[in-house]
Amino acid sequence: WDRLVPLMPLEDSKIRQAPSGFALYTRAQLDEMARNSEFEVRIERRPAERLAFIRIGNAYANPERIMGATEQLLNWAQRAGLARPKLIGMSEDDPDITPAALCRYDTCLSLPDGSDAPLDEGIALRVFPACTMAVVHCEGDIVMVDRVWQFLWRHWLPHSGYLPDNL
Repeated sequence: WDRLVPLMPLEDSKIRQAPSGFALYTRAQLDEMARNSEFEVRIERRPAERLAFIRIGNAYANPERIMGATEQLLNWAQRAGLARPKLIGMSEDDPDITPAALCRYDTCLSLPDGSDAPLDEGIALRVFPACTMAVVHCEGDIVMVDRVWQFLWRHWLPHSGYLPDNL
C-alpha cells in the first residue's frame, strides 16, 4: 500500500530553524564544542526544592522579556532579604517541535527552607521534585545560553545514555 505524506520546503518549516538573531549550529560545530570541552556537563542528583518563578509565554520572540522577568524576580528576592539566591532557568518546551508562540520559559529562584516572604504579582511558587539533572554552568548573554542549550539537546543528550524527563 502507498502512504502519502504532504511535503513542504524545509525553509518554510520551523523545524531546525533558529529563532531570529540566533545561530543554528551544525553537527560539525557541536562536535567541535565537545572536542574542545567547551561546556562541562555534570550529572547531579538534586533534592526537591521550592522555587519562586515567573513564567514567560512566547518566550523566544523577545529575549528581553526573559531578562526583564529575571530582573523582577531578583528585585523581589532582594526586598525579601534573600541573600545570594540561586537562579535557575527552565525551558518548558523544545522550540524545535513546539510552535514558537507556545514556548514557555520559567525564570526561577531557589528558596531557602523557611522562606515565606509574600510574593509580588506575577511571581508564583512551585516545588521542583527530586531528580537527576544534567547541569551546565553558563555565564554570558542570551546568545551564550542558546549555544549551551543547543549543545545539550542536540549533541550531549543523544550521546549521553539519558532521556529527558517530563517534570
